[in-house]
Amino acid sequence: MRPWLRKLSACLWVTLTLSIAACSPGLNWRTVQSPDEQYTALFPAKPDKMERRVPFQDQEIFQVLQGAKAGDDIFSISAYKLNPQQSALKDPLLLGLQSNVLKQADSSSSKPTEKTSYYETTDRQRIPVKDTYLLIPQGQAGQQRTMRVRWIARTDPAGATWIYQVSILHTGSPREDAKALLANEEYSSFFEGFHPN
Repeated sequence: MRPWLRKLSACLWVTLTLSIAACSPGLNWRTVQSPDEQYTALFPAKPDKMERRVPFQDQEIFQVLQGAKAGDDIFSISAYKLNPQQSALKDPLLLGLQSNVLKQADSSSSKPTEKTSYYETTDRQRIPVKDTYLLIPQGQAGQQRTMRVRWIARTDPAGATWIYQVSILHTGSPREDAKALLANEEYSSFFEGFHPN
């Protein structure tokens, strides 16, 4: 994994956490339309949005991050747009995003687990996807973090490819079984409510 990608991921998490840490609302589910990013999502609080261009293999990729904090949980969707001329970057970018998240897991104590699930597009197609559940080493505050994440790639009619990273980061009380915790209905609603075009 290239150092810049690790730094970018860390920077995005810190920025997102700081920008939404001021308020910690209860679960107040709302549908969020993101026509420019070609998806509809269900967030448990009003999300903040950040847009930027990120360097990747001597090119720039447009990225939009939406996230909301509710209690001990951060719900986020990162959308990366590859224009038709950048289609060859799809697999390397997907691999880079996945590798970066998996490297954060504490593999010495608990290996990430996967579960086949499904997502539904806005036109109601049901498509299989893998959810990854993992434990992340304790941060500076000494909290055990658990994460559920999935990656989805879609190509639109104009030939642009969107890569979505949909995730929940739980920073509350320690739990040994990330899968048992983050498969609960309150978390599954977020994943089931994400519908790309």
